[in-house]
Amino acid sequence: VYLVLNNSLTETISIELPAAAQQYTLTASTLRSPVMLLNEKPLILDKTQQLSSLFPVSRESGVVELPSKSVSFFVL
Repeated sequence: VYLVLNNSLTETISIELPAAAQQYTLTASTLRSPVMLLNEKPLILDKTQQLSSLFPVSRESGVVELPSKSVSFFVL
């Protein structure tokens, strides 16, 4: 598992994956946003206060762009 933090407030970053991976990237519209996004989809609790399923994005090896203010996990 790789953990990549992009703490820039404005710039995207590029990383190179050595192998295919499952990507989980957390972002928000602002740093104080009440809603977190996982791979651009809102993380919302259901009626029983449980998170819905967490679906990754499949990535091939190579360069991946990561948005500003994001935390990404890559499972190789």
